[in-house]
Amino acid sequence: MSLLVKNLVHLYEGGNSGLKGVDLTIERGRKFVLLGANGAGKTTLLLHFAGVLKPQKGSIFLDGAPLNYTRQGLIALRSRLCLVFQDPDDQLFAPTVFQDVSFGPLNLGLDTDVVRRRVEASLAALDIEDLSNRPTCLLSWGQKKKVAIAGALAMEPEYLVLDEPTAGLDMEGTDSLLAVLDLLAQRGTTLIISTNDTEFAFGFADEAAVLADGRTVRQGAPEDVLSDGSALSNGCLRMPLVLEVGQYLRHCHLTTGSLPRQRHQLMAALKAAFVLAPGEEIKAVVR
Repeated sequence: MSLLVKNLVHLYEGGNSGLKGVDLTIERGRKFVLLGANGAGKTTLLLHFAGVLKPQKGSIFLDGAPLNYTRQGLIALRSRLCLVFQDPDDQLFAPTVFQDVSFGPLNLGLDTDVVRRRVEASLAALDIEDLSNRPTCLLSWGQKKKVAIAGALAMEPEYLVLDEPTAGLDMEGTDSLLAVLDLLAQRGTTLIISTNDTEFAFGFADEAAVLADGRTVRQGAPEDVLSDGSALSNGCLRMPLVLEVGQYLRHCHLTTGSLPRQRHQLMAALKAAFVLAPGEEIKAVVR
C-alpha cells in the first residue's frame, strides 16, 4: 500500500518550471523526505498529493486507486491525507486557535466531544495549550506554524504531508516537532516532508528522494541518496556533515556497524574512536 506517482507533469502558465515527469513510490508507514533546491518542484508535488493541483499528464495512486478529483473524492482524500503549507498564513483563517484546529475534525462530522479531545491532544502534543483562545492574527510566525501543524494532527490522517515544517522554528520548537513526528511514525502515520536541509533528512528519514528541475534525480535509502555526488550537485545540496564524518571514520577503520545518523550518535562514535574518557573533550585529543 503506497502513494505512487507516475510520470507526473505540471507546467505553470507561460511554461514556467513545475514538474516534468516525476516518478516516486512512497510506502505506507515510512518517513519520507523530499529534497531539492528552491524551485525544484517540491511544493508543486505536495500540492498534487493533496489534490490542490491536478496533473496535466501522468497519474497519482493512493493505495492502488487513482486520485478522484470529484468533490466527494477530494473530501475522502483529505480525510486521509493532510497537507501543512510552508507559510502558515496560507492555512490559518479562523478567529481563534481552538476554532482553527477544530475546523477539520468538525467537517468530518465528528461529535463535538470527540473534536474537543482531538484539539486538546493536538495542542498538548505541540506544547501550545496556552494558545487555545488566542486570536490567530496575534500569533508569532513560529506559533502560527505550530497551530497549522496542530490542525493537521487533529485530523488524525493516515498520510501527513509537511512543506518545510522546520522553517521559522527555533531549536526548541524544531526538537518538539520532531518528537511529535517520531511518535506519529511509531503509530503508523506515513510522513512526507519536503526540505533542503540534508542534515535533517539524514537524521530523520527512512527513505529520501532528490528533485531537480521538476524531475526525480534519485530515490532510495538516505545514506545512498545523500552520498550520491551527482544527485546532490543536481539538487544544489550538500552532503550532511554527520554522514561525511561517519564515512571518514569507517574509511579509517575507526568505527564499525551502522553509520551515525544524528549528531549525538556521531559524537559517541568519535569518542569511541579516540577512546575518550567520559566527559573528556574531543578537541583535547585532536589538538
